[in-house]
Amino acid sequence: MRITSIIASSACSIVVVLAQGFDISAALAVSIPTANLGPALTEVIPATVTYDQAAATALQSLEGKAGPVPGIRGTVNDYYYSESALRRSARDAGTPPGYEKVFTDLIAANEQIGYLGFKINPRGEYDVSWCADWCDSESFCLGFNIYFQRDPEMDPRCDWSGVVTNVKCVIYGYPVAEGSATNKGQFFGDFAVVITGSNGYSKVEEAACKTRRPSIGGFGIPQYLVGAISAPVQRNGTNTATGLESYNGMKLFNQNPYDPFLCAAACQAQTEFHKTHLGNANGKYRPCNYFNSFILTKNAIPLGTYCSLYAESRPVTDATNFGVIHEKDRYDVLCSAGYTATPINSGNSHGNNSSLVH
Repeated sequence: MRITSIIASSACSIVVVLAQGFDISAALAVSIPTANLGPALTEVIPATVTYDQAAATALQSLEGKAGPVPGIRGTVNDYYYSESALRRSARDAGTPPGYEKVFTDLIAANEQIGYLGFKINPRGEYDVSWCADWCDSESFCLGFNIYFQRDPEMDPRCDWSGVVTNVKCVIYGYPVAEGSATNKGQFFGDFAVVITGSNGYSKVEEAACKTRRPSIGGFGIPQYLVGAISAPVQRNGTNTATGLESYNGMKLFNQNPYDPFLCAAACQAQTEFHKTHLGNANGKYRPCNYFNSFILTKNAIPLGTYCSLYAESRPVTDATNFGVIHEKDRYDVLCSAGYTATPINSGNSHGNNSSLVH
């Protein structure tokens, strides 16, 4: 098993260093959610955005059925036809300011973590700007998927009376990925619900990360980090006093949108647990005084909010891990930020400033 760290060097080459990086094995051990990855195909009444930040750390109705029906009868082949008006609309769609187009004109919808909700365009228009405006209005939204969906005009349990097209906008709390576009539809009885003209857009990293490095109570001003913290075992050829000794482990959250508050809560909970249960006879314990929060992706598909926890603050110069290649898969770091506890916890329940327990 080989993990190669990708870091910057003066020669702009790829080099390998011995350092504490993020833990791929631990991240992959976290179960991937299998539900709430996108709207159910039976849903035609949008719900409000589902993420409750306070709960994680401690109906509106729209008329749909207004989109154009391709061909004469709107058969499945009409929807899949590459030169249909629907698919041309998807290919001709522009990219809203502040976004990048991730995929174009697929015949599948996104299914990934960070699902926030969906809307149906009541005008039946393939309006990318309308979808982007909704994403921009939701503080946790980092990407969206817009597509045409072939639906029955009536409830599938009733006698079928025709075909309608809905234009759906689905928003996510992580960047969207082409590899997550796996929902190709389903049958309701004899009726085939299909997806076509599916486009994905993610906020450009600079804009997205600016809004996802929030100020957090109990921590100082967030550090802007160009990569994940990789605390070196050696610096300038000599052993460091910290490095691996400062590392307190990791957490990965994948039931929510990307949210550094989750890492802050984990850091504070770790300090309290260590103080209550793991202190030594002299009252010393290992606090969490710093965390590095970032989005971890596997082949561009988001895995969740990754939190590296440390007993001591780390300098921005330790943010040298931009990604790793692990067993032929590519893992990347997005929106990395560092937070230092204020005030620094001495790790001594007796209240003096003696050194931390290592």
